[in-house]
This record gives sequence, C-alpha cells and structure tokens, in this order.
Amino acid sequence: MNGEKRIIGFVCFLIAILAIPSAIVLIYNLEYYANALSPVVIAIATVIYATLTYLLLREQRREKKKPRIQEITELVIHPLVKRLESQKKYLEKGDFGWEDGGCVNITKLTYTFSWGMKELIYDDFKRAYPKVAKKIEEHDKEVEKLDESLKEFGDEIKSLPDFRNKVSERFEGYSEKPDYASLFEPTDKNFGHILGLIVNNKQELSKRDTYRKFWDLYEKEFLSFRERKEVKECKAEVEERRKNLLELENNILKDLMGILKIFRKEYGITYRGMKEAEEREIEENLRLT
Repeated sequence: MNGEKRIIGFVCFLIAILAIPSAIVLIYNLEYYANALSPVVIAIATVIYATLTYLLLREQRREKKKPRIQEITELVIHPLVKRLESQKKYLEKGDFGWEDGGCVNITKLTYTFSWGMKELIYDDFKRAYPKVAKKIEEHDKEVEKLDESLKEFGDEIKSLPDFRNKVSERFEGYSEKPDYASLFEPTDKNFGHILGLIVNNKQELSKRDTYRKFWDLYEKEFLSFRERKEVKECKAEVEERRKNLLELENNILKDLMGILKIFRKEYGITYRGMKEAEEREIEENLRLT
C-alpha cells in the first residue's frame, strides 16, 4: 500500500519534470515548436493518466476488499492459528485428551465453521486459498483416523487379563480417599477414567484433579500397560497418526502465517497474536538448525 503511494508520487514528479518544461518551451516558442512537441506531450500525458487511473482503481478495489479480508482474518485465520498452536502442544506431549467418546484436545479444524456467518466467511477463505483448505480437510480426516486408532488402543489395554484386577486392587488399597470415595469404586466409569489417563500418557495431573495423589503413587505401574507386547501394534499406529497430524498442523500454521503477512503488507491488517506467533516461529526454526 505504501509502495503504491510512492509510485503515485513518483508519477506526479514525472509530470512536473516532463510536462512543465515542455509547457514553458511551448509558451516561448509556441509557433515554432507546437507542431513538433505536442504529440510527445500528449503521449506522455496519456501514459501518466493511464498509470494513475490504474493505480487509483487498484487502490479502490483493495479498499473495497479490505472489510472481507478483515472478516477472514478475525473469524477464520485467527481462530485456526490459536487452535493449531494449542493442539500442537498436546500432540508434542502425546496428550490427546482421549475419552471413550473421542478426543478432547485434538479436534477437527472445520468444526467451528460449520454453521452461521462463520460458514460463509470460511467458504470465502476456501475459494481464495484452496490448497490450504485442502490441507485442513486432510487434517480433519487424520483426526478421525486418530480417534479410531486411540479407541482400538484403549480397547486392547482394557482387554488385558490383569487390567481390571490391577486397577481394582489399587482402588481398594488406596488409603487417602477423599470425600469422593465413589470415584475409587471398581465401576466401568472409574475404570474408563484410569484407562483414559493411560492412553493419554499422563505424566502428572493438575492439583485440582481428585485422582492426583492416587496417580502419583501408581502412575508408572499403570503406564506400563502401554508397553505390553499385546498392545504394541496399536501403540505404534497411534504414534504414526500423532506424527502425521503434527506435521500437517505445522504446515497449515506456516501457510496461515504467510497469508497473514500478505494481509499485513497489502491491507495493513494485523491481529494481536501476530508478533508473538512470529517470534515463536523464529525460535522453532532456530531449534531446528
């Protein structure tokens, strides 16, 4: 945008250099030079007029598109960047937030754009950036595959002959049961919660989690179920899905940051997390070198 303003200024400067001296010459030597110089002046003026008209029309089109670009930035790209940055952290740790019904921490990127105004704006984004949209669709298919692999992994651990017995034994022997003693009864729901911690490879729980002290005592014992030969293939498949998704998310995030840089240069549009995201990108690149 600033570059085009400089071009317009330069064109005006050319007018001053080329047109004004010619006008002075014509004034003092009108009769002699009129016929010779007037075609040149007309040609120069035509080129200058055409250039200015093009630049002004382009500026008008850009200003007309700017509100829609702003909407794409705020309603599509910004939420995607935030979601990807969050999911990447979970994928790097292998903490999927898996429960019997699916993943909580790793979700489809298009879910939030499936209704209302956001759906319309996302359609605009897809038309403008079909290659990025295709990667996002590929990502969401991988999320479905990850859900399936995690469910299979969980089912294999749950079917181990000693899984329920071991959890029941530890529940019964745990002496520091809080007020919520029912959480330590040998029920399918409670078994499922411990299974989720194992599948998600939880190394530690938050201080507010009722199972925190219990998990601190038996974490290594329960996580060892992940290493059993009976679940080896399922675990390897989950790991492959995790790596695929992490690579996809890095690529999509890189594409989105590139689009934001163009928006900033062409339309002067930024969002509050742009600087921080760029700094993180630089730090990640430095770690890779």
